[in-house]
Amino acid sequence: MSRSLLATACVMLVCGTAWGQVESGPAVGEKTPAITARTVTNGQAAEAADVVKQRGEHPTVYVLLPADKFDRPTARYLKGVDAAVSKLQRTQPNADLVVLWLTEDVEAGVRRVTQIQGSLQLTAGDWAVCSSTSPEGWGLHERAAVTTVLAVKEKVTARFGYDSVNEKDVERFEAALQPLGGQ
Repeated sequence: MSRSLLATACVMLVCGTAWGQVESGPAVGEKTPAITARTVTNGQAAEAADVVKQRGEHPTVYVLLPADKFDRPTARYLKGVDAAVSKLQRTQPNADLVVLWLTEDVEAGVRRVTQIQGSLQLTAGDWAVCSSTSPEGWGLHERAAVTTVLAVKEKVTARFGYDSVNEKDVERFEAALQPLGGQ
């Protein structure tokens, strides 16, 4: 009886740890793919540009958010990622956060990210709107509600994909920042 209880507890622990995770984003070690987006500042969208090229070799966290899957738990996750990147910026001032809103309707996307930023008040980076729900080369899983990619020197050093996310998922992300001095 106690063995079956222990086995059940182990299965629940393993399943609970992996719950919500999906393979999404470019593989670790790959060159960070280009992504064209319009950076949004104070409700205004800049001209479309390759945000990866703009960041160059600086440590950058890309959070890709399909517009139709954004929810409150995702907002809490973003707050945690923003705090972690802010902490990293103390030792790596060129580090940045780029939150990419993925939508076919760019104008509606600009309005929505302006509203979300007004509420969340993220400080570690920028919002950008991408006119594609599946940017070429990024390998986003169709179920991914959030894909977070850490790139250093234009190479992917970590990736996290979730079909369901909350602020507790930030801990794995923070561990990926440790080698950069983010903790």
